[in-house]
Amino acid sequence: MSTFRILLANPYAFQQNWQEQVEDVKTMFDPILKYSSKYSGIRVRSEYVQPASFDCDLCVYFVPDVDRSLVGIQFAGYEASELAGSDGVTEGKMVDGRLVVGSEIFLDNLRTVRQRSLIVYHEAMHNILRKNNAQLHKHGGLAGGEINEDTKRKAANDKKMGQAIGNMAAQWEGGFAAAP
Repeated sequence: MSTFRILLANPYAFQQNWQEQVEDVKTMFDPILKYSSKYSGIRVRSEYVQPASFDCDLCVYFVPDVDRSLVGIQFAGYEASELAGSDGVTEGKMVDGRLVVGSEIFLDNLRTVRQRSLIVYHEAMHNILRKNNAQLHKHGGLAGGEINEDTKRKAANDKKMGQAIGNMAAQWEGGFAAAP
């Protein structure tokens, strides 16, 4: 069995304790491993610059706010006003005959490492399960539409995630180039 690789992409060079963020995101994902037939471990890393090789199964961009959205505006073509009030966005589209998915979180309202990790996990659920808001949010817990530090995770959601991580879509690699 192999290791599920998560990249926390930071093209705007957001300053924080990245080691703490990496460790907290890992703790968010560890429970899904017991449901995976493909992965036995999780590796999380962060990058400030475009890596030579993305070498990841899941990529989540950290961006300052919706006005500087990479996935929502640059990749999916939304207007910033359409993203207002969001803590993150995940979108997918067909590129050269294959599904490519991008995920990002908006940092302006996410003050703590834990808040950011919760939204990373939520956007990863959209990415991994390939579900839009209406399809995902009805499942509650960390899949729900309103998430805070008191939100409880649900084993059923972890099970769905663990079973789905063996069939990931390609991740959007254009965020570093799209960042001004």
